[in-house]
Amino acid sequence: MAVIAACSSVPPSAAHKSCSAIGAYSGVNVTIESGLLPPTTEAVAVKACLARVCKTFDAQNAPEVVVPIPSVPNGNVTVSVSLIAKGRTVFDGTTTVRTIKRQPNGPGCEPTVWQATVTARANGQLTG
Repeated sequence: MAVIAACSSVPPSAAHKSCSAIGAYSGVNVTIESGLLPPTTEAVAVKACLARVCKTFDAQNAPEVVVPIPSVPNGNVTVSVSLIAKGRTVFDGTTTVRTIKRQPNGPGCEPTVWQATVTARANGQLTG
């Protein structure tokens, strides 16, 4: 009787990496400070510009939104944010922040995104 043994140089834990399926976008995370928008505001458009690329996103009066912007660079970037409610600009600010690499499903799992995080403050400042 012959015995055949199979050997592998790959440890069992590295042979198959299990990744969750959390999605993410490169772009600008915008937190809207409480009290910035009038209480009767039903919807707000958030216009974010990063490295001269601008996108507008409907926030539906949410306190935090991610405005997807492809090709976010690694490093310090200038971010501008405008909030538009009922057709008029209620906030407009600019600041410089450092982008952050995020891997929501862990290292070695997709996606890998770069995000800039800012807060639109009730005092009229945009801070990172």
